[in-house]
Amino acid sequence: MTLHIRPACPRDDRNAILQLWHRNLPNATPERFHWMYASGPGRCWLALSRDGVPIGSAGLMVRDWFLAGHPCQVGQAIDLNVDMAHRSFGCALELERAVLKGAYESGLAFVYALPSESAVPIFKRLGFRELGIMSRKVAWFTTASLVQRLVKRRSIARPLAWFLDPFLPLRQPRSLLTDYSFETVRDFPSSLAGLESPGRFPFGCIGSRDPRYLRWRSLGTPNASISLLRRGSTEVVGYILSSRGSSECVTVLDFFFHDPEAGIALFQRFAKEMLEQGAATVQLSFLGASEIDAWLEANGFLARASKETVLVHVPRDDGWTDRQHWYFTRVDLDVD
Repeated sequence: MTLHIRPACPRDDRNAILQLWHRNLPNATPERFHWMYASGPGRCWLALSRDGVPIGSAGLMVRDWFLAGHPCQVGQAIDLNVDMAHRSFGCALELERAVLKGAYESGLAFVYALPSESAVPIFKRLGFRELGIMSRKVAWFTTASLVQRLVKRRSIARPLAWFLDPFLPLRQPRSLLTDYSFETVRDFPSSLAGLESPGRFPFGCIGSRDPRYLRWRSLGTPNASISLLRRGSTEVVGYILSSRGSSECVTVLDFFFHDPEAGIALFQRFAKEMLEQGAATVQLSFLGASEIDAWLEANGFLARASKETVLVHVPRDDGWTDRQHWYFTRVDLDVD
């Protein structure tokens, strides 16, 4: 089958791509197209049949990044979709090949992806390597719901939860909390800029946490807010970007802190505030250095099953396919 693949114009090709999404990516919306491509950093490609009919599309979300302390740009391969009748003719492979070609021609350092399980072989045929599984972790602010499921009698469950809660890691008092100030805000202060800069964070492969990016990334997230930890009156030493819907669970999209002491203070202050607002649990996703995984588990986060596989394509492997160099959360992805 003869294919023609070309860069797409968000204005001229919008309807064609939205029709493809309707057929192949039912959860993708016109609002997402505007957020990512019309007004955001996304680029897109369109696959046409020999007759000029759109049969597939793919995208690339461009990000500012730090690689070994040097600023650069990278991309995430996103929104790959092909009409059912053309999925056995190599259209998806050629679309992603065009995405990679466009990425490297524009100077991007590497491309990463979080493909569906069925698309993983396509990416691996193009040279993507498995960086690792995006681990999902859960912690509790209170044991009330857990105890209620195990002990049906409320007269027993309530006092039992009240007795157990102080033993939760996020509820244990620490004297160091008095050294910090904590606040939750709706916008991203300029003082966040440079928080992840070289010399202030020990990992060599990390996306920029610039306030402009965080502001854009959180636009599509309901009830997003950012909790700041300051040492002294001005210096921001950590933050948590989170969202909460109608459930008792809070989702952390991103978390960041300078040192373990600041991290403990940050999460314990966050837990106290969320508990006061009626939340019972917190969940987050992380991929990167094992010392961060160990810190999370030591502070009450338990691992849950996850099938989200992050792949990375690098023109020259200088060790960046080793997850120990990475710091990667949901804010580095195009979806929550």
